[in-house]
Amino acid sequence: MIKRWLVSVLAGFLVSAFFVQWGWSQTVSDGSKKIGFVDNLGVLYETREGKSEIAEIQAFINDKQKEYDSQMLAVDRLRQQFESEARNFDRITELARQREIEDKRRQLQRLQEDIQAEIILRRDKTLSDISRKINEILIEYGKGKSFGVIFLRGESQLYVDPTLDITSQIIRIYDQKYGGPLVSGQSSTTP
Repeated sequence: MIKRWLVSVLAGFLVSAFFVQWGWSQTVSDGSKKIGFVDNLGVLYETREGKSEIAEIQAFINDKQKEYDSQMLAVDRLRQQFESEARNFDRITELARQREIEDKRRQLQRLQEDIQAEIILRRDKTLSDISRKINEILIEYGKGKSFGVIFLRGESQLYVDPTLDITSQIIRIYDQKYGGPLVSGQSSTTP
């Protein structure tokens, strides 16, 4: 296990060293190529469209949570009613009520699974649509500004010089190109 970890760390170091050396040689050799880093999630969360889409997904989650809570409360009431009246039921009535409660629990579980599936679908569609747009912008920006390479920020970069981070420029370009509705409390001017 330690050996596997050491190999992965070493491999990561070698890949990083290669890209740093490659980027360094690009910058040094002709002086016109640059390296940039972008926080992809930062762009998602800070663009007007991203904020709007996230707010819509959150509103959906809130509505569905209320629906789920309401149905769960109904199942709990039905169960409590059954428990308080069970000694008065004959065997057939008792079995029918137990089946009714179990059916309601299955419906509740199915509702929860459907809600989770819909949340995942909405989240993935939003991420896919916005990521596609971000990638288009990054390619245009990289070519236009003579970047040799633009990396997406991740956990593998422990430190990135802030002068290499172009996230704010990408957010500004994204909002100019794709706009999107203003989120409440946001000014109409793009920074």
